[in-house]
Amino acid sequence: MPTPTMAEQYRDFIKENGIQGFQMMKLEDDRGTVVFRGLFEYKKAGKLLPVSVIFDNTIYIVVRIGLFEHSVEDKDVDAVVSAAHQLNLENKLLKWYLAPDRTILMDACVPTLPENFDARLIQTVMQVMMDQVDHCYPVFDQAIAQKKENESSEEDK
Repeated sequence: MPTPTMAEQYRDFIKENGIQGFQMMKLEDDRGTVVFRGLFEYKKAGKLLPVSVIFDNTIYIVVRIGLFEHSVEDKDVDAVVSAAHQLNLENKLLKWYLAPDRTILMDACVPTLPENFDARLIQTVMQVMMDQVDHCYPVFDQAIAQKKENESSEEDK
């Protein structure tokens, strides 16, 4: 019997542990990509944030949270990129960036060999990320709001 892939092991882990809300999607690509998608309720902002765990045929597993989906306007790009850069300097595990579709993303890249895969590590990283949302979400919210405030005060002059 072949050894289960890391994605299959993760699927079994979330099923065995009663973790609900994830949908598994196999992409038909040359990397054998499997994505688990779900939503994280960020109560402080009253929003559901998309969460993904991405497996492929490499040793890297990406855990991703979308913070502001498709919501960064051209005028906000510099402030958002600056905020992401500052957060990236402060954190070893997590990285923030602005995707081409204008979504602010928070990623963690977890390297592991298939024979050493431990789904509990992915859940731990995801929890760290969810906890970090309390810190980073207001930073980006302020970067966007500050830009709007600056434009309003310029118009008042």
